[in-house]
Amino acid sequence: GEDHKDILEEAAFMLRGLTPLDPPGTASLILSSAETSLRRLDPMCASTTPVAERFLDVARCAVHVLGHTQVRCLQQAHAGNSAEAISCIRDMLADDVAKFVLSECFANDGEDDWWESELPASSSQAMRIP
Repeated sequence: GEDHKDILEEAAFMLRGLTPLDPPGTASLILSSAETSLRRLDPMCASTTPVAERFLDVARCAVHVLGHTQVRCLQQAHAGNSAEAISCIRDMLADDVAKFVLSECFANDGEDDWWESELPASSSQAMRIP
């Protein structure tokens, strides 16, 4: 009980400082123990429910960093729906991979025309939009 409350309070504190500039996977590290704590808390318990709700409020406010999938996973973890939680974890991992790929693809070292120089002439003609 108390350990899980402490974990959720600490995770909420860390989420408040999380930014989109933090390395990919940072949010997942913060949320992994928080999600476990949410699963183990009794959602009907009068002493732990407010802590879980405050944590979820912070997570909802950080949706711009976490993404809707991770927030939904946290909500489902608190609700105790394990089948949905498994689906959420799969979606969350896919989101993390997509964010990493996008961050790598768009790290162009200041070159504004990097995409033009990378395409062979035949590819740029094939991609021309009428």
